[in-house]
Amino acid sequence: MLSLFSSEPVDLRTFLWLCAPALLVGFALRSHFLWVTPQGYFGADSGSYYEFAHQLFTKGEFDLSPKRRWLYPIFLALVTAIPAPCWYVLPLLQHLIGLATIVGIGWIARYLSLRPRFSVPLVTLICAVWPRMLWYEHEFIAETLLLAAFVFTVAVALTPGVFTSRQGLFLLTIATILLAGMKGAGRFLWLGAIIGFVIHAGDPRRWAWTWRSGLAGLTALLLAITVGKSSQGYWLLLNSVLPMVRESGEPHRRYREALRPVVLEARAAGNSYPWVAQNFKKRFNSKDSSAIHPIWAELNKDELRFSQVARSLSMDAIRDHPLKFLQFTVTTTGIAMSGSLVNHRFDPPEFWREQLLNTRNRWIKKPSYFSLPFRVDAGEFQRLARAGDLRNYRFTGFLHAVDKHFRWVEPAGPAGAHESGLASLRLRPFGILMVLGVLISLRPSLLRRAALLLLPAGLYILGVFAVGDAVSRYLHPVEWVGILLAILALEILLRLLMHALGRLWRAVGAGPPAHETPP
Repeated sequence: MLSLFSSEPVDLRTFLWLCAPALLVGFALRSHFLWVTPQGYFGADSGSYYEFAHQLFTKGEFDLSPKRRWLYPIFLALVTAIPAPCWYVLPLLQHLIGLATIVGIGWIARYLSLRPRFSVPLVTLICAVWPRMLWYEHEFIAETLLLAAFVFTVAVALTPGVFTSRQGLFLLTIATILLAGMKGAGRFLWLGAIIGFVIHAGDPRRWAWTWRSGLAGLTALLLAITVGKSSQGYWLLLNSVLPMVRESGEPHRRYREALRPVVLEARAAGNSYPWVAQNFKKRFNSKDSSAIHPIWAELNKDELRFSQVARSLSMDAIRDHPLKFLQFTVTTTGIAMSGSLVNHRFDPPEFWREQLLNTRNRWIKKPSYFSLPFRVDAGEFQRLARAGDLRNYRFTGFLHAVDKHFRWVEPAGPAGAHESGLASLRLRPFGILMVLGVLISLRPSLLRRAALLLLPAGLYILGVFAVGDAVSRYLHPVEWVGILLAILALEILLRLLMHALGRLWRAVGAGPPAHETPP
């Protein structure tokens, strides 16, 4: 037991042994999931990622959608080129990437923890059974590769000597390319990582630059500031700050007056607005004159002008009410953290029910679309769905137990009672440990290394939940940071407890002081 709290550094062989339990458990969970449901999940967002591969292989067009970043659509195209059906190969590859990511998280814990023999196996084991991580490895969506790119970037940056090694710095810049080019939200992770590099390694002019690493770094910068549909973010931001928007005055007086009824409706929700914000979202980009106002509907027909107006109204609202904006953002994050970690699609009948719903329109309108990723016709697809209904994922109960004990946040009152805003939520024990871990990581001895995690994760959460809804999926790329911070806090608490018990034991065993005579 005491050896677990040894402060001795661990070599590579010992490190791999420390990761072995997590890899075995993670492999068991993933292999059984692949056994009962070997097909990947083609969800509501999957089509926008897969469209590039479809256009490339059916029409010979190299056309990357502005809505998505480059790398994941290209990854899907490469997987599609494999002779086996992409439908089966993709989840297999992503689960393998998930296992490698667990090792990367352990590598990071190795350099942040004072007691790696305690923290590495515990952090990796929790990540191996983390339900959200397991699910998104199975879906046609960029979350798993974005998570892997973030972990890879931090793991490389924490490796000693990287910034003073030409090969190491080149590898790090390649990692930043993956981070910047995988998904639009990755730009927040990328920016935070760059700032973290400077805090951790010092003046960039002293790094071991070569023309290769410089070119890779420039490529990452270009990826971070280009590709991805930015216009969507402004009307989503407007939706997030809707109660704070002035309903009269300049600029854009006409549009403010057109929005007046919906602004007052949103304002009536008070502090509970983050719970109902998604009810207003679709009305903003609707071209239907009855959704909000004919003037607003007309504005929606001019995408550039619509984006400019939404941005102006949003920025004015944030400047007028910065604390309320921060409160809404934190509340939205808390709502997302209170959601279940277990996706209901782990149950094969639910998986196939929603798979049928998500693909039904394409099967009707363009039945040849799925001949490329699935390589089955509609009849075979239906047969596979019926066969899947009869299967059962035996670890679902275990995943629900993980959710029960490791969820970050829970409602503070009865279900549906959100009148108190942020006060309607409270931290669970694991969430409290995470907060303690954040405070512990601010120690001068740890801060320069911890900045590589705290800055990217913090910027990501603020950037994503200031704009987006309270969607738990958005937490996926950064939840491992919370897990690691919670274990670092637990490590400190156990060390303090053992120290206190040791002092008590020595005090009891020593007997009375020498100058006292026992009765």
